[in-house]
Amino acid sequence: MPPRRYSNPEADSKLADDRKQKRKESNRNSARKSRERKERYLTQLRKEREELERVNPQIEMRIQMIHSNYLYVDQENDKLKREVEKYSEQLTQLRDLLRLIEMSTGLKLDIPELPDPGSTLKSWKLPLLPLPGVNAVKMFQLV
Repeated sequence: MPPRRYSNPEADSKLADDRKQKRKESNRNSARKSRERKERYLTQLRKEREELERVNPQIEMRIQMIHSNYLYVDQENDKLKREVEKYSEQLTQLRDLLRLIEMSTGLKLDIPELPDPGSTLKSWKLPLLPLPGVNAVKMFQLV
């Protein structure tokens, strides 16, 4: 059987007070470190926000410029399609005229067949793909 110890109430109280003080000091240090981490995190977020606010107008301007260029190219494309239709119609009329001349004169003319103008154009058409993460409706709206 271990020897009995007699405790000193003052010593026990002193030991408990010391532990309590150490715990308080440790809690204060933990709270201080937590506040410092939070402040560093907030500072980082502020810097990121400032950078995004700086870059955002540049991106919006680029989007507007790309949209304007797209509209211009689309108009030019429509114009070129109309020209292709016009020239295709003229070619068809010329081929018909050559066939008429061929039939009326009896001469054998070499009249090449023309490819469908629509099939030629389709091979050049590229789809306008939406950017990942960008709502197509809001893509060209400036806030």
